[in-house]
Amino acid sequence: MRAFKLSRRSALLGGIVASIGGPAPLSRAVGHPIFLTLERINVSVARGTEIARHEMLLMMLEMADLAALAQARAAMPRLRDAFIRLWNRIGARPDAYKTGLDIEGGRRAMMAVCAEILGPERVVAVVVTG
Repeated sequence: MRAFKLSRRSALLGGIVASIGGPAPLSRAVGHPIFLTLERINVSVARGTEIARHEMLLMMLEMADLAALAQARAAMPRLRDAFIRLWNRIGARPDAYKTGLDIEGGRRAMMAVCAEILGPERVVAVVVTG
């Protein structure tokens, strides 16, 4: 009898399937992360009292486990609203027009929002991809 070996490709697909809503068998059992892809957020970057430009952010939450994934999906309207408010505050900072968005500060703030809404250690990391 041959032992089942999970290939790198199938492990990656398991993580992707988890991020889009399907089951992710063995994904946590072999130590692969579970991601929840968020809808794009359009951030208004201000220069003084006017909007200078818009930036689009693509993000994912790395979840602690499948229970945390289900909990985040259920709380998504509240999370998304908090994320939009947070990023627009960052875009309204006086230096945002010149220096760009503070991505690292935004990630830390998103982690704090997730801990407040979902509980501590439910989200492992926030990944900003664009």
